Amino acid sequence: MFRNSEDVLHNVRVGESGTSQPVFNVATVPGNAYTHTFTEPGFYSVSCDVHESMHADIFVTSTPYAVVAADDGTFKFSDVPAGSYKLTVYLGPRRIERVVTIAGTRTQLTVNED
Repeated sequence: MFRNSEDVLHNVRVGESGTSQPVFNVATVPGNAYTHTFTEPGFYSVSCDVHESMHADIFVTSTPYAVVAADDGTFKFSDVPAGSYKLTVYLGPRRIERVVTIAGTRTQLTVNED
């Protein structure tokens, strides 16, 4: 939900970050809100044309295995069954993908930018 709790007009412009394709652009009048359900996984940019300093990023995924990296770039998944998976790392709109094989109780990997 995108809520306007101020006493001035805002708009919510959302685009898919990788392709710059627009998703929606709606006005939000004071005291009202706009609800949108994202149906496609991806990385989305949110901005307000009225107030250029207002922006956000939204990440949508269909997997139960998703984490946000710590400030130092490390991340950890727990209770992932053994098997082969596609790891996707988002660096803003950039996407890095790797096939990762989980075996045993601990798998450690390093993901470098290409």
